[in-house]
Amino acid sequence: MGQVRWFCYMLECGDGSLYVGVAKDPGQRTARHNQGFGAKHTAMRLPVTLVWQEEHESEGSARRREAEVKGWRREKKLELIAKFGAITLRPKKQAQGEFSNLRLENSGE
Repeated sequence: MGQVRWFCYMLECGDGSLYVGVAKDPGQRTARHNQGFGAKHTAMRLPVTLVWQEEHESEGSARRREAEVKGWRREKKLELIAKFGAITLRPKKQAQGEFSNLRLENSGE
């Protein structure tokens, strides 16, 4: 039997906000968020899109990373997403400041 993998993941919500969580299967967890199950933050800001994930050897390791990333400013989270190579982010509707309209684009699309 293989070792259980855990992931720290980040979602972009429908209003442009970012949500950080932990799951065994981030893709499946994202689908559950989009069905309204889980965090109140995401349930009120559908749809959500998986924009970053990082594999960990244990739940504890993933949760420590979750706590670290949750403590970051939006700018640093966007830099992490950009390194992941992903996506175009919608501007955060309620954001104020220089990063509220930042858009990251994947040059491979």
